[in-house]
Amino acid sequence: DEALAVFDRAIAINPRNSLAWYNKGVALLVLGKEGAANGACEKAFEISPDLPVIPDNILTMLNKSSILENMGKHEEALLPLNQALAINPHCTEGWIRKGRIYRKLGQLEIAIQEIEHVTESHPDDPDAKEELRITLIELGRFQGAIWAFEKAIELNPKNPDAWCGMGDTLMQRGKYDDTLAAFRAAQKIDPDNLLVLAS
Repeated sequence: DEALAVFDRAIAINPRNSLAWYNKGVALLVLGKEGAANGACEKAFEISPDLPVIPDNILTMLNKSSILENMGKHEEALLPLNQALAINPHCTEGWIRKGRIYRKLGQLEIAIQEIEHVTESHPDDPDAKEELRITLIELGRFQGAIWAFEKAIELNPKNPDAWCGMGDTLMQRGKYDDTLAAFRAAQKIDPDNLLVLAS
């Protein structure tokens, strides 16, 4: 809240301060106020369409990409990700986000290639496995998705989301007994989990 007050004062002094608008958007995003964050960032990009980011600040680039993605500007969101990955090609979060954006653009094979940058070097990364699973399902490659869930469950058998995802995938394959077993495992771990309850 203190940071927001600082950014609001900067905006009151200069309403065309695109960096203040952008930082306010990032702060709102951190606070979980996605709608307000998108509005502040839209204002920042309206003032300065080529809003610069600090060249060596990968977090800033990831934040900018995330905000653009939340605004539905998927192709534009790739530019700061590419900049971040040029600086640090080992940034797993950058590769996962690129995969997600390409998936949202419907370029599923490219999405898999981007995610595999992480799964090859960090085979235990749960976020990469989840994104890979979602993409494989969208491609109709259910066996690959089941394999990704099996690995996620092997890494963390107490992850109710992985069990629910396994259940959803098995249900799409018509394996109803296995589906029920997966959903029951999730419910046993976390009976109040909304994803579990929805399943």
